[in-house]
Amino acid sequence: MRQLAFRRTPLSDVLDGKQQRSVRIAFRDNGPGIEDKYLERIFEKFFQVPGSPSGTGLGLAISKEFIEAQGGKIKANSVVGKGTAFSFQLPKALRAGGLPAGIYLPELRIRRKSCL
Repeated sequence: MRQLAFRRTPLSDVLDGKQQRSVRIAFRDNGPGIEDKYLERIFEKFFQVPGSPSGTGLGLAISKEFIEAQGGKIKANSVVGKGTAFSFQLPKALRAGGLPAGIYLPELRIRRKSCL
């Protein structure tokens, strides 16, 4: 069984500050790393790095779609033999209950029906 060790990310690395309009989450592992020739493809649906012990090739693709649908960005950096670092950035709410620019939620319309 392959083990990954995730390091705690200091709070200062997670929150960009009060004046920023986004929140950034970053984490890294100490696994074998991903070769550059595969790194640009890891967010493609069903892509698996050759020699990977398991997986469907959907996790990173779904993560990317979700993050981008919310107006965010995701990226990965890797050094073979040292591990891989991932980070994603999402827009912060502008005010309590408010939505950041770039996120669209359709209106919910409720029709009332009378039953006799």
